[in-house]
Amino acid sequence: MKHYHILLSLLLLGLCYHSLSVQAQTANKNRKVVLENFTGSWCGLCPESAVTYQKIMEEFGEQVIGVNIHVSDPMSIEAGATLSDAFTGGGVNTFLVDRYKFPDNQFIQFTFEHEPLAEKIAERLAAPPIVDLHYQDFSYDPATRALYITLSATFLEDSEANQPFRFNLYLVEDSVQSDEQGFKQVNYFNAQKDHPYENAGNPIEQYSHLKVLRAMLGGPWGTSDNIAKTECKKGEHVQYTFKTLLAPDWQSDQLYLIGMIQHYDENRDQRAILNAFEYSLDALQNPEKEEETEETEETEEENTEETNNNEETEEENTEETITSIEDNLNHNQAQLKAFPNPFKQILNVHCFLPNTSNTRISLHNINGQELGIFHQGDLTMGKHAFSFNMSHFIDNKLQSGMYILRLQTDREVIIRKLVLQ
Repeated sequence: MKHYHILLSLLLLGLCYHSLSVQAQTANKNRKVVLENFTGSWCGLCPESAVTYQKIMEEFGEQVIGVNIHVSDPMSIEAGATLSDAFTGGGVNTFLVDRYKFPDNQFIQFTFEHEPLAEKIAERLAAPPIVDLHYQDFSYDPATRALYITLSATFLEDSEANQPFRFNLYLVEDSVQSDEQGFKQVNYFNAQKDHPYENAGNPIEQYSHLKVLRAMLGGPWGTSDNIAKTECKKGEHVQYTFKTLLAPDWQSDQLYLIGMIQHYDENRDQRAILNAFEYSLDALQNPEKEEETEETEETEEENTEETNNNEETEEENTEETITSIEDNLNHNQAQLKAFPNPFKQILNVHCFLPNTSNTRISLHNINGQELGIFHQGDLTMGKHAFSFNMSHFIDNKLQSGMYILRLQTDREVIIRKLVLQ
């Protein structure tokens, strides 16, 4: 059966590589492309696709979200096998680019040649997305390994009628290694001169399997009850919350969350991924870096006069207690952090609540006037994370300058000074 998989991949190589001529195009900053690589530890040709995968990731950086879907080895999962059967007949050493069928391609899948794959990724990135995707709320309990995240999509254009949309969430583990049977990587390039895996061994001991798909919380085609509507209007927001428990053998410091919104159609070739995001679990829990803190302090020093005026204005407009956040977590009081600061369009907000509370997160100008509400409603005790696109949450266009982020709970109010570039 393994020989069949490899033979199928080689056949696909011959079929897929007709002449491609795509002019250099500018990537759309709002779009991310999902690159799914079907692979297997038993596949001796797969180290070559690993080389291609790494080249693509180096070339496109954060614009491309990569995931390796294992087939017929200990790292394979049922949903991944379903995708493999649907798109490659169970074959490996193939890639999907957003599961999108390009007009000039006979197949959705691509084999492991770098150049034609890179050209199609650039073409996909240049196409304006019809929907923007980010996370709205997040929490993770290391003790129970319970994870909660809300995906939020905003349509940038009217969608086509009668074309349902679905959310999905991948859990991906990076740098998977094991001495157990089935984790050693078969390597047909061990004796090939100047190949990156020359003399690496066959099989390769302690091979580091990159970005291994561990779970598809929406299944291979997205959770069917996500978006009931089959047509969405420009500016419309839709959300879905995923809840799960992380498996005990997954290394939490190597885990990544890939959120996506995708089409669904009876025709398999019309199930393209429309947009996506990726965050490491560690970044979602601890996004504030020391460098960001130092940059914020420097910015506040440079704007001391504006800051003082802002604080005086805020005191005149409220008699509520304003609490400042401490560097170390204080479990007896609410805390609020925002980054990056200064920010341009996307603002990430993290807060901690010592008790479940009705919570309001809002943005104000330096005169105390409320410009927009980011969140209104109950939040449970613990850490919460939000990501806000200013163009989606604020009706009026913001000018560069100083603003106030305000968190109000049942017991206290916290403010943070923000600078919009």
